Amino acid sequence: MRHHDPDWLRADLAWLDWQQIARTRLEKLGEPTDPYRDELARLKRHGPRLHLLWAIAPEVGAPRVPFRVWVRTPTDQREDFRPSVISQADGQTLFWGGRELTTLQAQVQVIDPNRPVALYLMRTGEPSEARAVLGCDARMPGGAGTLSLRARAPFATMAVLENARLLAASATWLDEVIAADDWKPVEDVGLCVSPRDVPDYTSEPQGLLEAPTGGVDAAHERIKRAGPPLGWWPRTEAGAFAPTWRPPDAGDLVEGLRKHLIPEIAPVFAVPEPAQVRQVRRHRVDGPQQDGRRYDHESAVLDLPLLRSLLLTAATDAYSALALGFATGYTGEELPTHPLESEFLLTAHYGRLPDGQRDVDLAAYLPQAEPHTAAPAVVDLRARRGALTPPGVRDGAWRDSVVLSWQAEPATAVLTQTTSSAALRYEPGGSDAVELLAPDIGGGSGLQLATASPETTGPDLHRDTLVEKDLDLPHTGTLDRGYAVARVNLFGVFSRWRDVDYTGQAPAPEGPRIVDVRAEATHTGSTLCPARVHVEVAVPWVDRTPVRVEVLAVTYPMATAGSAPPAVDPLAPPAGHATATITFTGDEPVTATPGAGVVGLDRAGVELTRTPVPDGEDPPAVPPPPRPAGTATQGDAGRRYRITFPVGAMDFAGVSRWGVRVFARLRVVGHPAPTAYSPRPQDPATAVVASPVPHIPVPPPLPPDVPLGSTPDDRGRSHVSVVWADPGTAQVHRMVVWETSESVLRSRFAADKVPGPTPGHRLQQLWDLYDSLPAASRQLAFRRHSEVPRQPTRLDVALPRGSRDIHLFLVTTVTTTGLASPWPAGAVPHAHLQAAIAPTVRRPDPPVVRPVVTPSGIDLELESASAVPVSAFEVLATRSEVAARDHLTMGPPRASLPAAPTGEVDAVTGAPVYAANDPVPLAPSWDPWFVAAVAAPVARLGPEAVLGTPSAPSPVLPVFLPPPDPPDLDPLTVSVSADGHQVRVRSGSTAPAREAPAGSHRLAVLLDGVASEPAPARLQDLPERPPGHDPAARPLLARAPRTAGETPLTYWFTRADRSRDVEVTMRLTDPLGRVTERSVTVLAWSEPVPRAFVEIREVFRISGRGVSALIATSLPAEGEVAMRVVAKGRGVLRPPFGRPLLLEETFRLVDLPRRRLGRPAKRVDAVRMPDEAGERRIALWIGAEVTTVRIEVGSPRHLPVTDTWTA
Repeated sequence: MRHHDPDWLRADLAWLDWQQIARTRLEKLGEPTDPYRDELARLKRHGPRLHLLWAIAPEVGAPRVPFRVWVRTPTDQREDFRPSVISQADGQTLFWGGRELTTLQAQVQVIDPNRPVALYLMRTGEPSEARAVLGCDARMPGGAGTLSLRARAPFATMAVLENARLLAASATWLDEVIAADDWKPVEDVGLCVSPRDVPDYTSEPQGLLEAPTGGVDAAHERIKRAGPPLGWWPRTEAGAFAPTWRPPDAGDLVEGLRKHLIPEIAPVFAVPEPAQVRQVRRHRVDGPQQDGRRYDHESAVLDLPLLRSLLLTAATDAYSALALGFATGYTGEELPTHPLESEFLLTAHYGRLPDGQRDVDLAAYLPQAEPHTAAPAVVDLRARRGALTPPGVRDGAWRDSVVLSWQAEPATAVLTQTTSSAALRYEPGGSDAVELLAPDIGGGSGLQLATASPETTGPDLHRDTLVEKDLDLPHTGTLDRGYAVARVNLFGVFSRWRDVDYTGQAPAPEGPRIVDVRAEATHTGSTLCPARVHVEVAVPWVDRTPVRVEVLAVTYPMATAGSAPPAVDPLAPPAGHATATITFTGDEPVTATPGAGVVGLDRAGVELTRTPVPDGEDPPAVPPPPRPAGTATQGDAGRRYRITFPVGAMDFAGVSRWGVRVFARLRVVGHPAPTAYSPRPQDPATAVVASPVPHIPVPPPLPPDVPLGSTPDDRGRSHVSVVWADPGTAQVHRMVVWETSESVLRSRFAADKVPGPTPGHRLQQLWDLYDSLPAASRQLAFRRHSEVPRQPTRLDVALPRGSRDIHLFLVTTVTTTGLASPWPAGAVPHAHLQAAIAPTVRRPDPPVVRPVVTPSGIDLELESASAVPVSAFEVLATRSEVAARDHLTMGPPRASLPAAPTGEVDAVTGAPVYAANDPVPLAPSWDPWFVAAVAAPVARLGPEAVLGTPSAPSPVLPVFLPPPDPPDLDPLTVSVSADGHQVRVRSGSTAPAREAPAGSHRLAVLLDGVASEPAPARLQDLPERPPGHDPAARPLLARAPRTAGETPLTYWFTRADRSRDVEVTMRLTDPLGRVTERSVTVLAWSEPVPRAFVEIREVFRISGRGVSALIATSLPAEGEVAMRVVAKGRGVLRPPFGRPLLLEETFRLVDLPRRRLGRPAKRVDAVRMPDEAGERRIALWIGAEVTTVRIEVGSPRHLPVTDTWTA
């Protein structure tokens, strides 16, 4: 029974005309045929071939008997059927339930006659085989509306119509073709083995059925009959000549497979076919080696799947497939009909299939062959570096590995796709290329099986790869290569070469690494300090032998501690840079840089004193003898050296720090150019040098006497101020105050000397003692009192309570870099000392005060007994009895009276008496002054260390100093009510409205020289101004609150006769009886004249007739009140021929008729209209064209009022 399943067994065939293939290649290359005449003749003699090949799925296994090839003449037996149709805009998709067919005849209707019509046969199945095109028929409609298309395929399950719609269909079904009984066997094809090679495999008979033979001989016959006689294309894409392609020797190939492959896979045939895929052979694989050294000590374990090894070998190239029984070929003589007029069937007998079927012939159908001339070319060829191998020995060559990759060909349901690749390498500009791959087992040109990269990510995802490894790179420059890659399928047809260029370059030598940088500057007496730098570098010795290390140092000032280093181009360093070099005598470092030195260091940075143990070696049993420091045998990974060299002078006049930026580069054997400077610009190697220049503070001026502390505070401690001059430079960070005492100095250095009688003598002794001490001993007597900022330039120091010692202070500086100034010396060492002593406080007795009042003021007689000279008497005075309770609240002194000795002494204390007698400027006042005095002594007595303080105040004495003039009274002002009866008189005075020690001020009011009510009263007794007071009830004299030092005064009264004048007088008497008067006359009252008005309203001009107006006035229409009208206008003739028009008329208001104006009785006429709002309304008519009207209303009792209207 025959069973067909393309997922288990698949076959393909092609008609190969090798001479035509060669001619086609030469035409595409543009090559002449003459140089290839002999080759073309050979191919012609070889003739065209029909080539068959097949493949099996690993899960179905390999048959244990040879494959059999059947042949027959095609028949045109078709069956009409109606497939399922899915229509699209430009075609249809046809389905028929999954039954496989080999031929589809379709009658179609053309959609667009201007486009080709195509029928594609496809197969659906596994995702990798989805929509694989197995066969097609395409043609141009040529104007026809319908076409008949016929396509053949081995196992199609669907079809696609393009630019057409199906009308009718007929098919030849695959199951009927396979089951046909007209198939004739042609050949048995199997492994190239003998019965002894694989006992479980039936290797004989094989070959053509008309001349059967053994398995080995049959393989030789297949290779001779069907082996491809033509290899790759003669020239690459870039024009390089490819080497001559060599086919493998059939004998060597077969014997090689029998020797190396067949023994490995023989166990496969000892198990049932479905179990073969699980058969493996375990191999142990040694680790990689280089230069005789292994990279690991344990072998790797590899489980080799045996069946897959057989299948992969058969899929490598056409020769291997022929030798292993997976391909065959025919010239035509072996067949009953011409190869192009035949169709084939391939069968393989299986004892068991994966689905459980037993004793089944698995079959694959091959329709009539089509010519096959080309293979798809490589797509997207790339070259990249795969690995870079360091030299095996120092100063050797680096080795490069190149990875060639290209897009993997997608898997399809046909076997014509390429399975292997060939690769060439050529020199740019060269004419000949060389093969990259080693010859195959039969000596033929090498091929590599096309397997996609196992990477799931990265540059080689879904790409075929090929690696060329271990090519030496030159020390300098580049190595340029060209690569060409071509594909080949199992028919032996090669694709065109695709070229790619690759440039390889050895890595630049590794430069030195700066491990540590230190710098230092030395103070030589000025701000210009010589400096040097210590640089530790690590130099690699692994790949290249160092020749010279070059170190570059660039110095720069730093404005602040955090200043960033400047940008420096080490290839063009700024002026003032410094350089140093390290050269090597063998392994020993030396330097020829003036003033420089170099030593070798071990891993911990310690200078070498003996040879260290090299990396990876055990220490010797007996330590080697010591060697000089600087021996550079620290191993090859990286040797450390320290070089010290000068970098010039650094000026610290304006900055407190300098920076040093260091670079290093290396020259090695075999490289004329040095390495790049390290470190990188973004990772600077720097060191900072702090200023070594100390700042010695300027000594303060020496005082003439012993400086005294302050008066003791509430805790009994005297305070002194330690001062210093502003350093004037930002480089000084803080000040250090040092302190010692007289007792310490005398106990340590002058215990046998007697102190002087006065503090002045003792201070001089201390200065002499300090100057006589050795410079190293002076600081030992001082203690660090405190460290303070440089600002403010003084420090308050509290002396110990009760101390009578002289205390000495000294100030030093600390710079921003932490450098302390040296202990000050100089020609006069004690000039830097500041001395202070707690003073002896003395104060005078409270002064005795005797006031004497004089016509010009007051004089004070003052006396005080005092042991310390009194310089002045401070006079305190206030008019506040409360403030006078304490002299501290009496305000600042009113006067300072100079004191002088009287020559007398106090009878009790024996202290000299000081006195003063001087006037005191006190302002006169009705209130008493409270006076006290304080005796102010001389502030200090230097040599005796005495501090004088003011005395206690004298008792407070009241002093009366009245004003010398009578009291003041402001001029009187009068205001009268509207009816003239009520009168208000106002004034004011600075006299106090209170009881004074001398009495009170009294105020009286006289009307026409006669005392009026109320009776004279004291100012403080006057009532506050009452609101809404009625003067008609009674007269009232009142005061208002004092404002701006003055008391406002007001008097209200009512006069019965308002028609006569009244004289009002205010009289103010002070406590001493002095009087001040002010008078004012209140004029008689007269009836006010009412306000009158007249107004011209609502003027109307009537052209050619006159003017009408409405007049309003406030004057009454009675008595002699009259209205005068004056109107002016132009005459009939203009001047100078005519005169201006003037109209005048007077009306008494009482005579005007009360009616409407109506028809005027005369040229100027007027009537009264009803009054409104107290106004008289008059209608006026002027019978002429006037431009001005003037109205005047008045009477003997009323002042005239006027109004004017102008046109």
